[in-house]
Amino acid sequence: MNICKTDVPPLFELGNEHKSACWMLHPKFEANKKGGAVNE
Repeated sequence: MNICKTDVPPLFELGNEHKSACWMLHPKFEANKKGGAVNE
């Protein structure tokens, strides 16, 4: 994804002991809304 090259994503909590910084986890990410995957 192009945004990955220019901006640092926020940190998302994925359970009690796991965190990840990835734009694909952002609630506004289009594939999350559709339940799809990203192909680049």
